[in-house]
Amino acid sequence: MFTTARIVKKMACMATAYSPMKNPYRGNTLVIGDAAAYVEVETQGALTCGFRAGSAVYKELSGMDGFAEYTRWWQDSFEFNSDDYLQVAQGFALVPTYTDDELDYLFALIENETLAGTFNQYKSPRLMWGAFLSHKERIARERPELHKKILTRKLSLSDVL
Repeated sequence: MFTTARIVKKMACMATAYSPMKNPYRGNTLVIGDAAAYVEVETQGALTCGFRAGSAVYKELSGMDGFAEYTRWWQDSFEFNSDDYLQVAQGFALVPTYTDDELDYLFALIENETLAGTFNQYKSPRLMWGAFLSHKERIARERPELHKKILTRKLSLSDVL
């Protein structure tokens, strides 16, 4: 079926990663769903954000503190708002930037390991970095500069973009 197939065009894509908004409102403006985070909140999350945002607006208009209530729910409901999110985001984006040689070295460390399969964009880098860092003493011994670079992963995404 594909014997006459040929490549017609090659394309690439780049996306800039931004830290999610910890506080998604200011004054009378509420930012919801994937507008408040650099990745989508998935379909069910988007629907729930819309529903809860509507409720928050109603409460605000009724003199209650709906936006603060929405913010508490927002912060508790999505992985990207957790304290370890920065590590996950940096693992996903491999921030700081690693050279081909460094990446080859890191992935060679776990070449014979099997990581759990997942489509979760937050769990995948956590698994990857967990596997890499299970060899941290070896990395520190064999590649001290790479070890130092890995330790700088505590920077904010804004600092390195």
